[in-house]
Amino acid sequence: MSIEEARAKILEFRDFLINIDRANAMADALPNIAINILLITIILSSALILYEFMYVFLYNVSVIMNVIMAIAYSLISAYVIYIIAVKVPRKIRNAGKDAAVRYAHWDRLLNEVYQALLPYLNL
Repeated sequence: MSIEEARAKILEFRDFLINIDRANAMADALPNIAINILLITIILSSALILYEFMYVFLYNVSVIMNVIMAIAYSLISAYVIYIIAVKVPRKIRNAGKDAAVRYAHWDRLLNEVYQALLPYLNL
């Protein structure tokens, strides 16, 4: 096995370790993401129930209250959509970022080892 083949195998092993660390980080982040999605569902359902409740009982009392409740429900819905569309994917993406950083120094170490071995290999 040549030095280049050994280096390729080591880099392949590094990529394997990075993938494992990313998978572990994502698996660790899943309960937090699941709790966030559950809370979002509860908040949105509660807001809808509250809006419908206010609509039924306050319809004859005040049109302004219905408008306020509709605006509040719309804002809550927009925030929930923002969380689902932006924050949850960001948490998933950021969960595995540390893995590549943890093994980033391997390239430098391989170059140092290659330079140290070069005089002894008579290449």
